Parts: sequence; C-alpha cells; structure tokens
Amino acid sequence: MSKVTTVSYASIELDIDFNARKSYNKKRMTELKDSIAAHGLLQPIGLCKGVGEDKSKYGIVFGFRRYLAITQLREELGDDAYDKVPAVVLEGTLDELRALNKIENLEREDLSPAEVAMGIKKMADAGMNQRTIAAKLGRPQSWVSYHYKAATKLGSVAWDAFAAGDLTLEHALHIADVPEEEQEKVVKKVIGAASRSEIGRAHV
Repeated sequence: MSKVTTVSYASIELDIDFNARKSYNKKRMTELKDSIAAHGLLQPIGLCKGVGEDKSKYGIVFGFRRYLAITQLREELGDDAYDKVPAVVLEGTLDELRALNKIENLEREDLSPAEVAMGIKKMADAGMNQRTIAAKLGRPQSWVSYHYKAATKLGSVAWDAFAAGDLTLEHALHIADVPEEEQEKVVKKVIGAASRSEIGRAHV
C-alpha cells in the first residue's frame, strides 16, 4: 500500500470520464460533505500523475465523491478551506489504474449494472482480456462476460433503458441476443410487462 501524503487541491485535475461511476446520489453526497466538515477526510483520495489532460497535475483514480464533496465545501467556505488533501499517490499503467478505480467502486456495492458494464468495457478497451479483468476484480469470468456483453451488444434504445434501470441485467442479456433493429420492440414489451405487474400488485 502506498503511503498517505497530502497534495494541494490546486494540483488535482478532475477527469470525470475516468470514473466507473456516472451518477451520484444527492442525499449521500450531502451526508458525505457533512461528514467531512465534521470529522475531516477519513479516507484518502487515490491520485496518479498523467491520468488527465494536464500531465503536470494529479488525476483522480478513486475517491471522486470525496473530491466533489471537498469542492462543494470550498465553494461554501472559500478557497482557503481544504487547501491540502490527504491522498495516496499511485503508479501503474492506465489499465491497472482503471482496475483500481473499478475495484474501489465495486467494493462499495452501489454501482448500477450499467456502470459496471461500462467500466468493464473500458478496461477491455484498454487492452485487458476478460480473464485478467476477472482476476483483478475478484469475480468469475462469466460475470465479466455478461457485463461486457451488455455493454457491447445493446443498441442505443436498449442501452438507455438499461442505464435508466428499466431493464435488469438478465433482461439486457436476452435483448442483446436480438438483432439491434428488433431490440426496441422487445424493450417496450419488457417495460410494459413490468408496468402491468406493478399495477397488478398495487391492486392486490
């Protein structure tokens, strides 16, 4: 484990596309911000130089929510607040750093299936095979394969429904086997069936 140090807030660059997580719960963000204000940053942010566009700055590998919460506190309290940030400075290839980001998010167990799928696709796009991804994440290769299939075989309509939470991973995998030009019809049927089921339960 790398040693915890402190870096200046100004030396950190935010590249939101690097993060596997694409959405943030507003209530949890407020709770995190309040916790940092009361107790300080209890977990350091993972950083690495050369991750973002500005190679002279530290890119965030994990701890995006913590960084965003500190940013909100600085907006409220002024630029002198939280000028120094506890951090772990990491080294590694881009795919290794993406794996660390993915592992850190998965350990929190609140990524959506679509976020997991897109994170795995990015790791594969960086040159990692599915066996290596599975080993790094501590998950079965079949689990990696299922999520990769969802990320690469769904058309735009089906993917949007999956990302919105209207389709389960099981639904997404079945739809992925359908030709893209027919997927929209299947999506509508699945969502319609789910809606009718909800209405039925409400009248029980």
